Amino acid sequence: MNVESTEIFEPANGGTRMRWVWEVKPRGTAGKLTTPVLARMLGRRLDRAFANIKRVLEGDVPAAPTT
Repeated sequence: MNVESTEIFEPANGGTRMRWVWEVKPRGTAGKLTTPVLARMLGRRLDRAFANIKRVLEGDVPAAPTT
């Protein structure tokens, strides 16, 4: 599968808002069947990673493992 992503940083309430938009393009039958499952797994993992980055950048807590 091919994945294209765009990261957008914009000012928001005295800080910065990051938006991340991605498009998954499956290839072949196997790709079309597995894309929804892989997208959910990747989405959850990225949510945790971005939350961790936010905590570290804001100085709230030390970095937590992302695995």
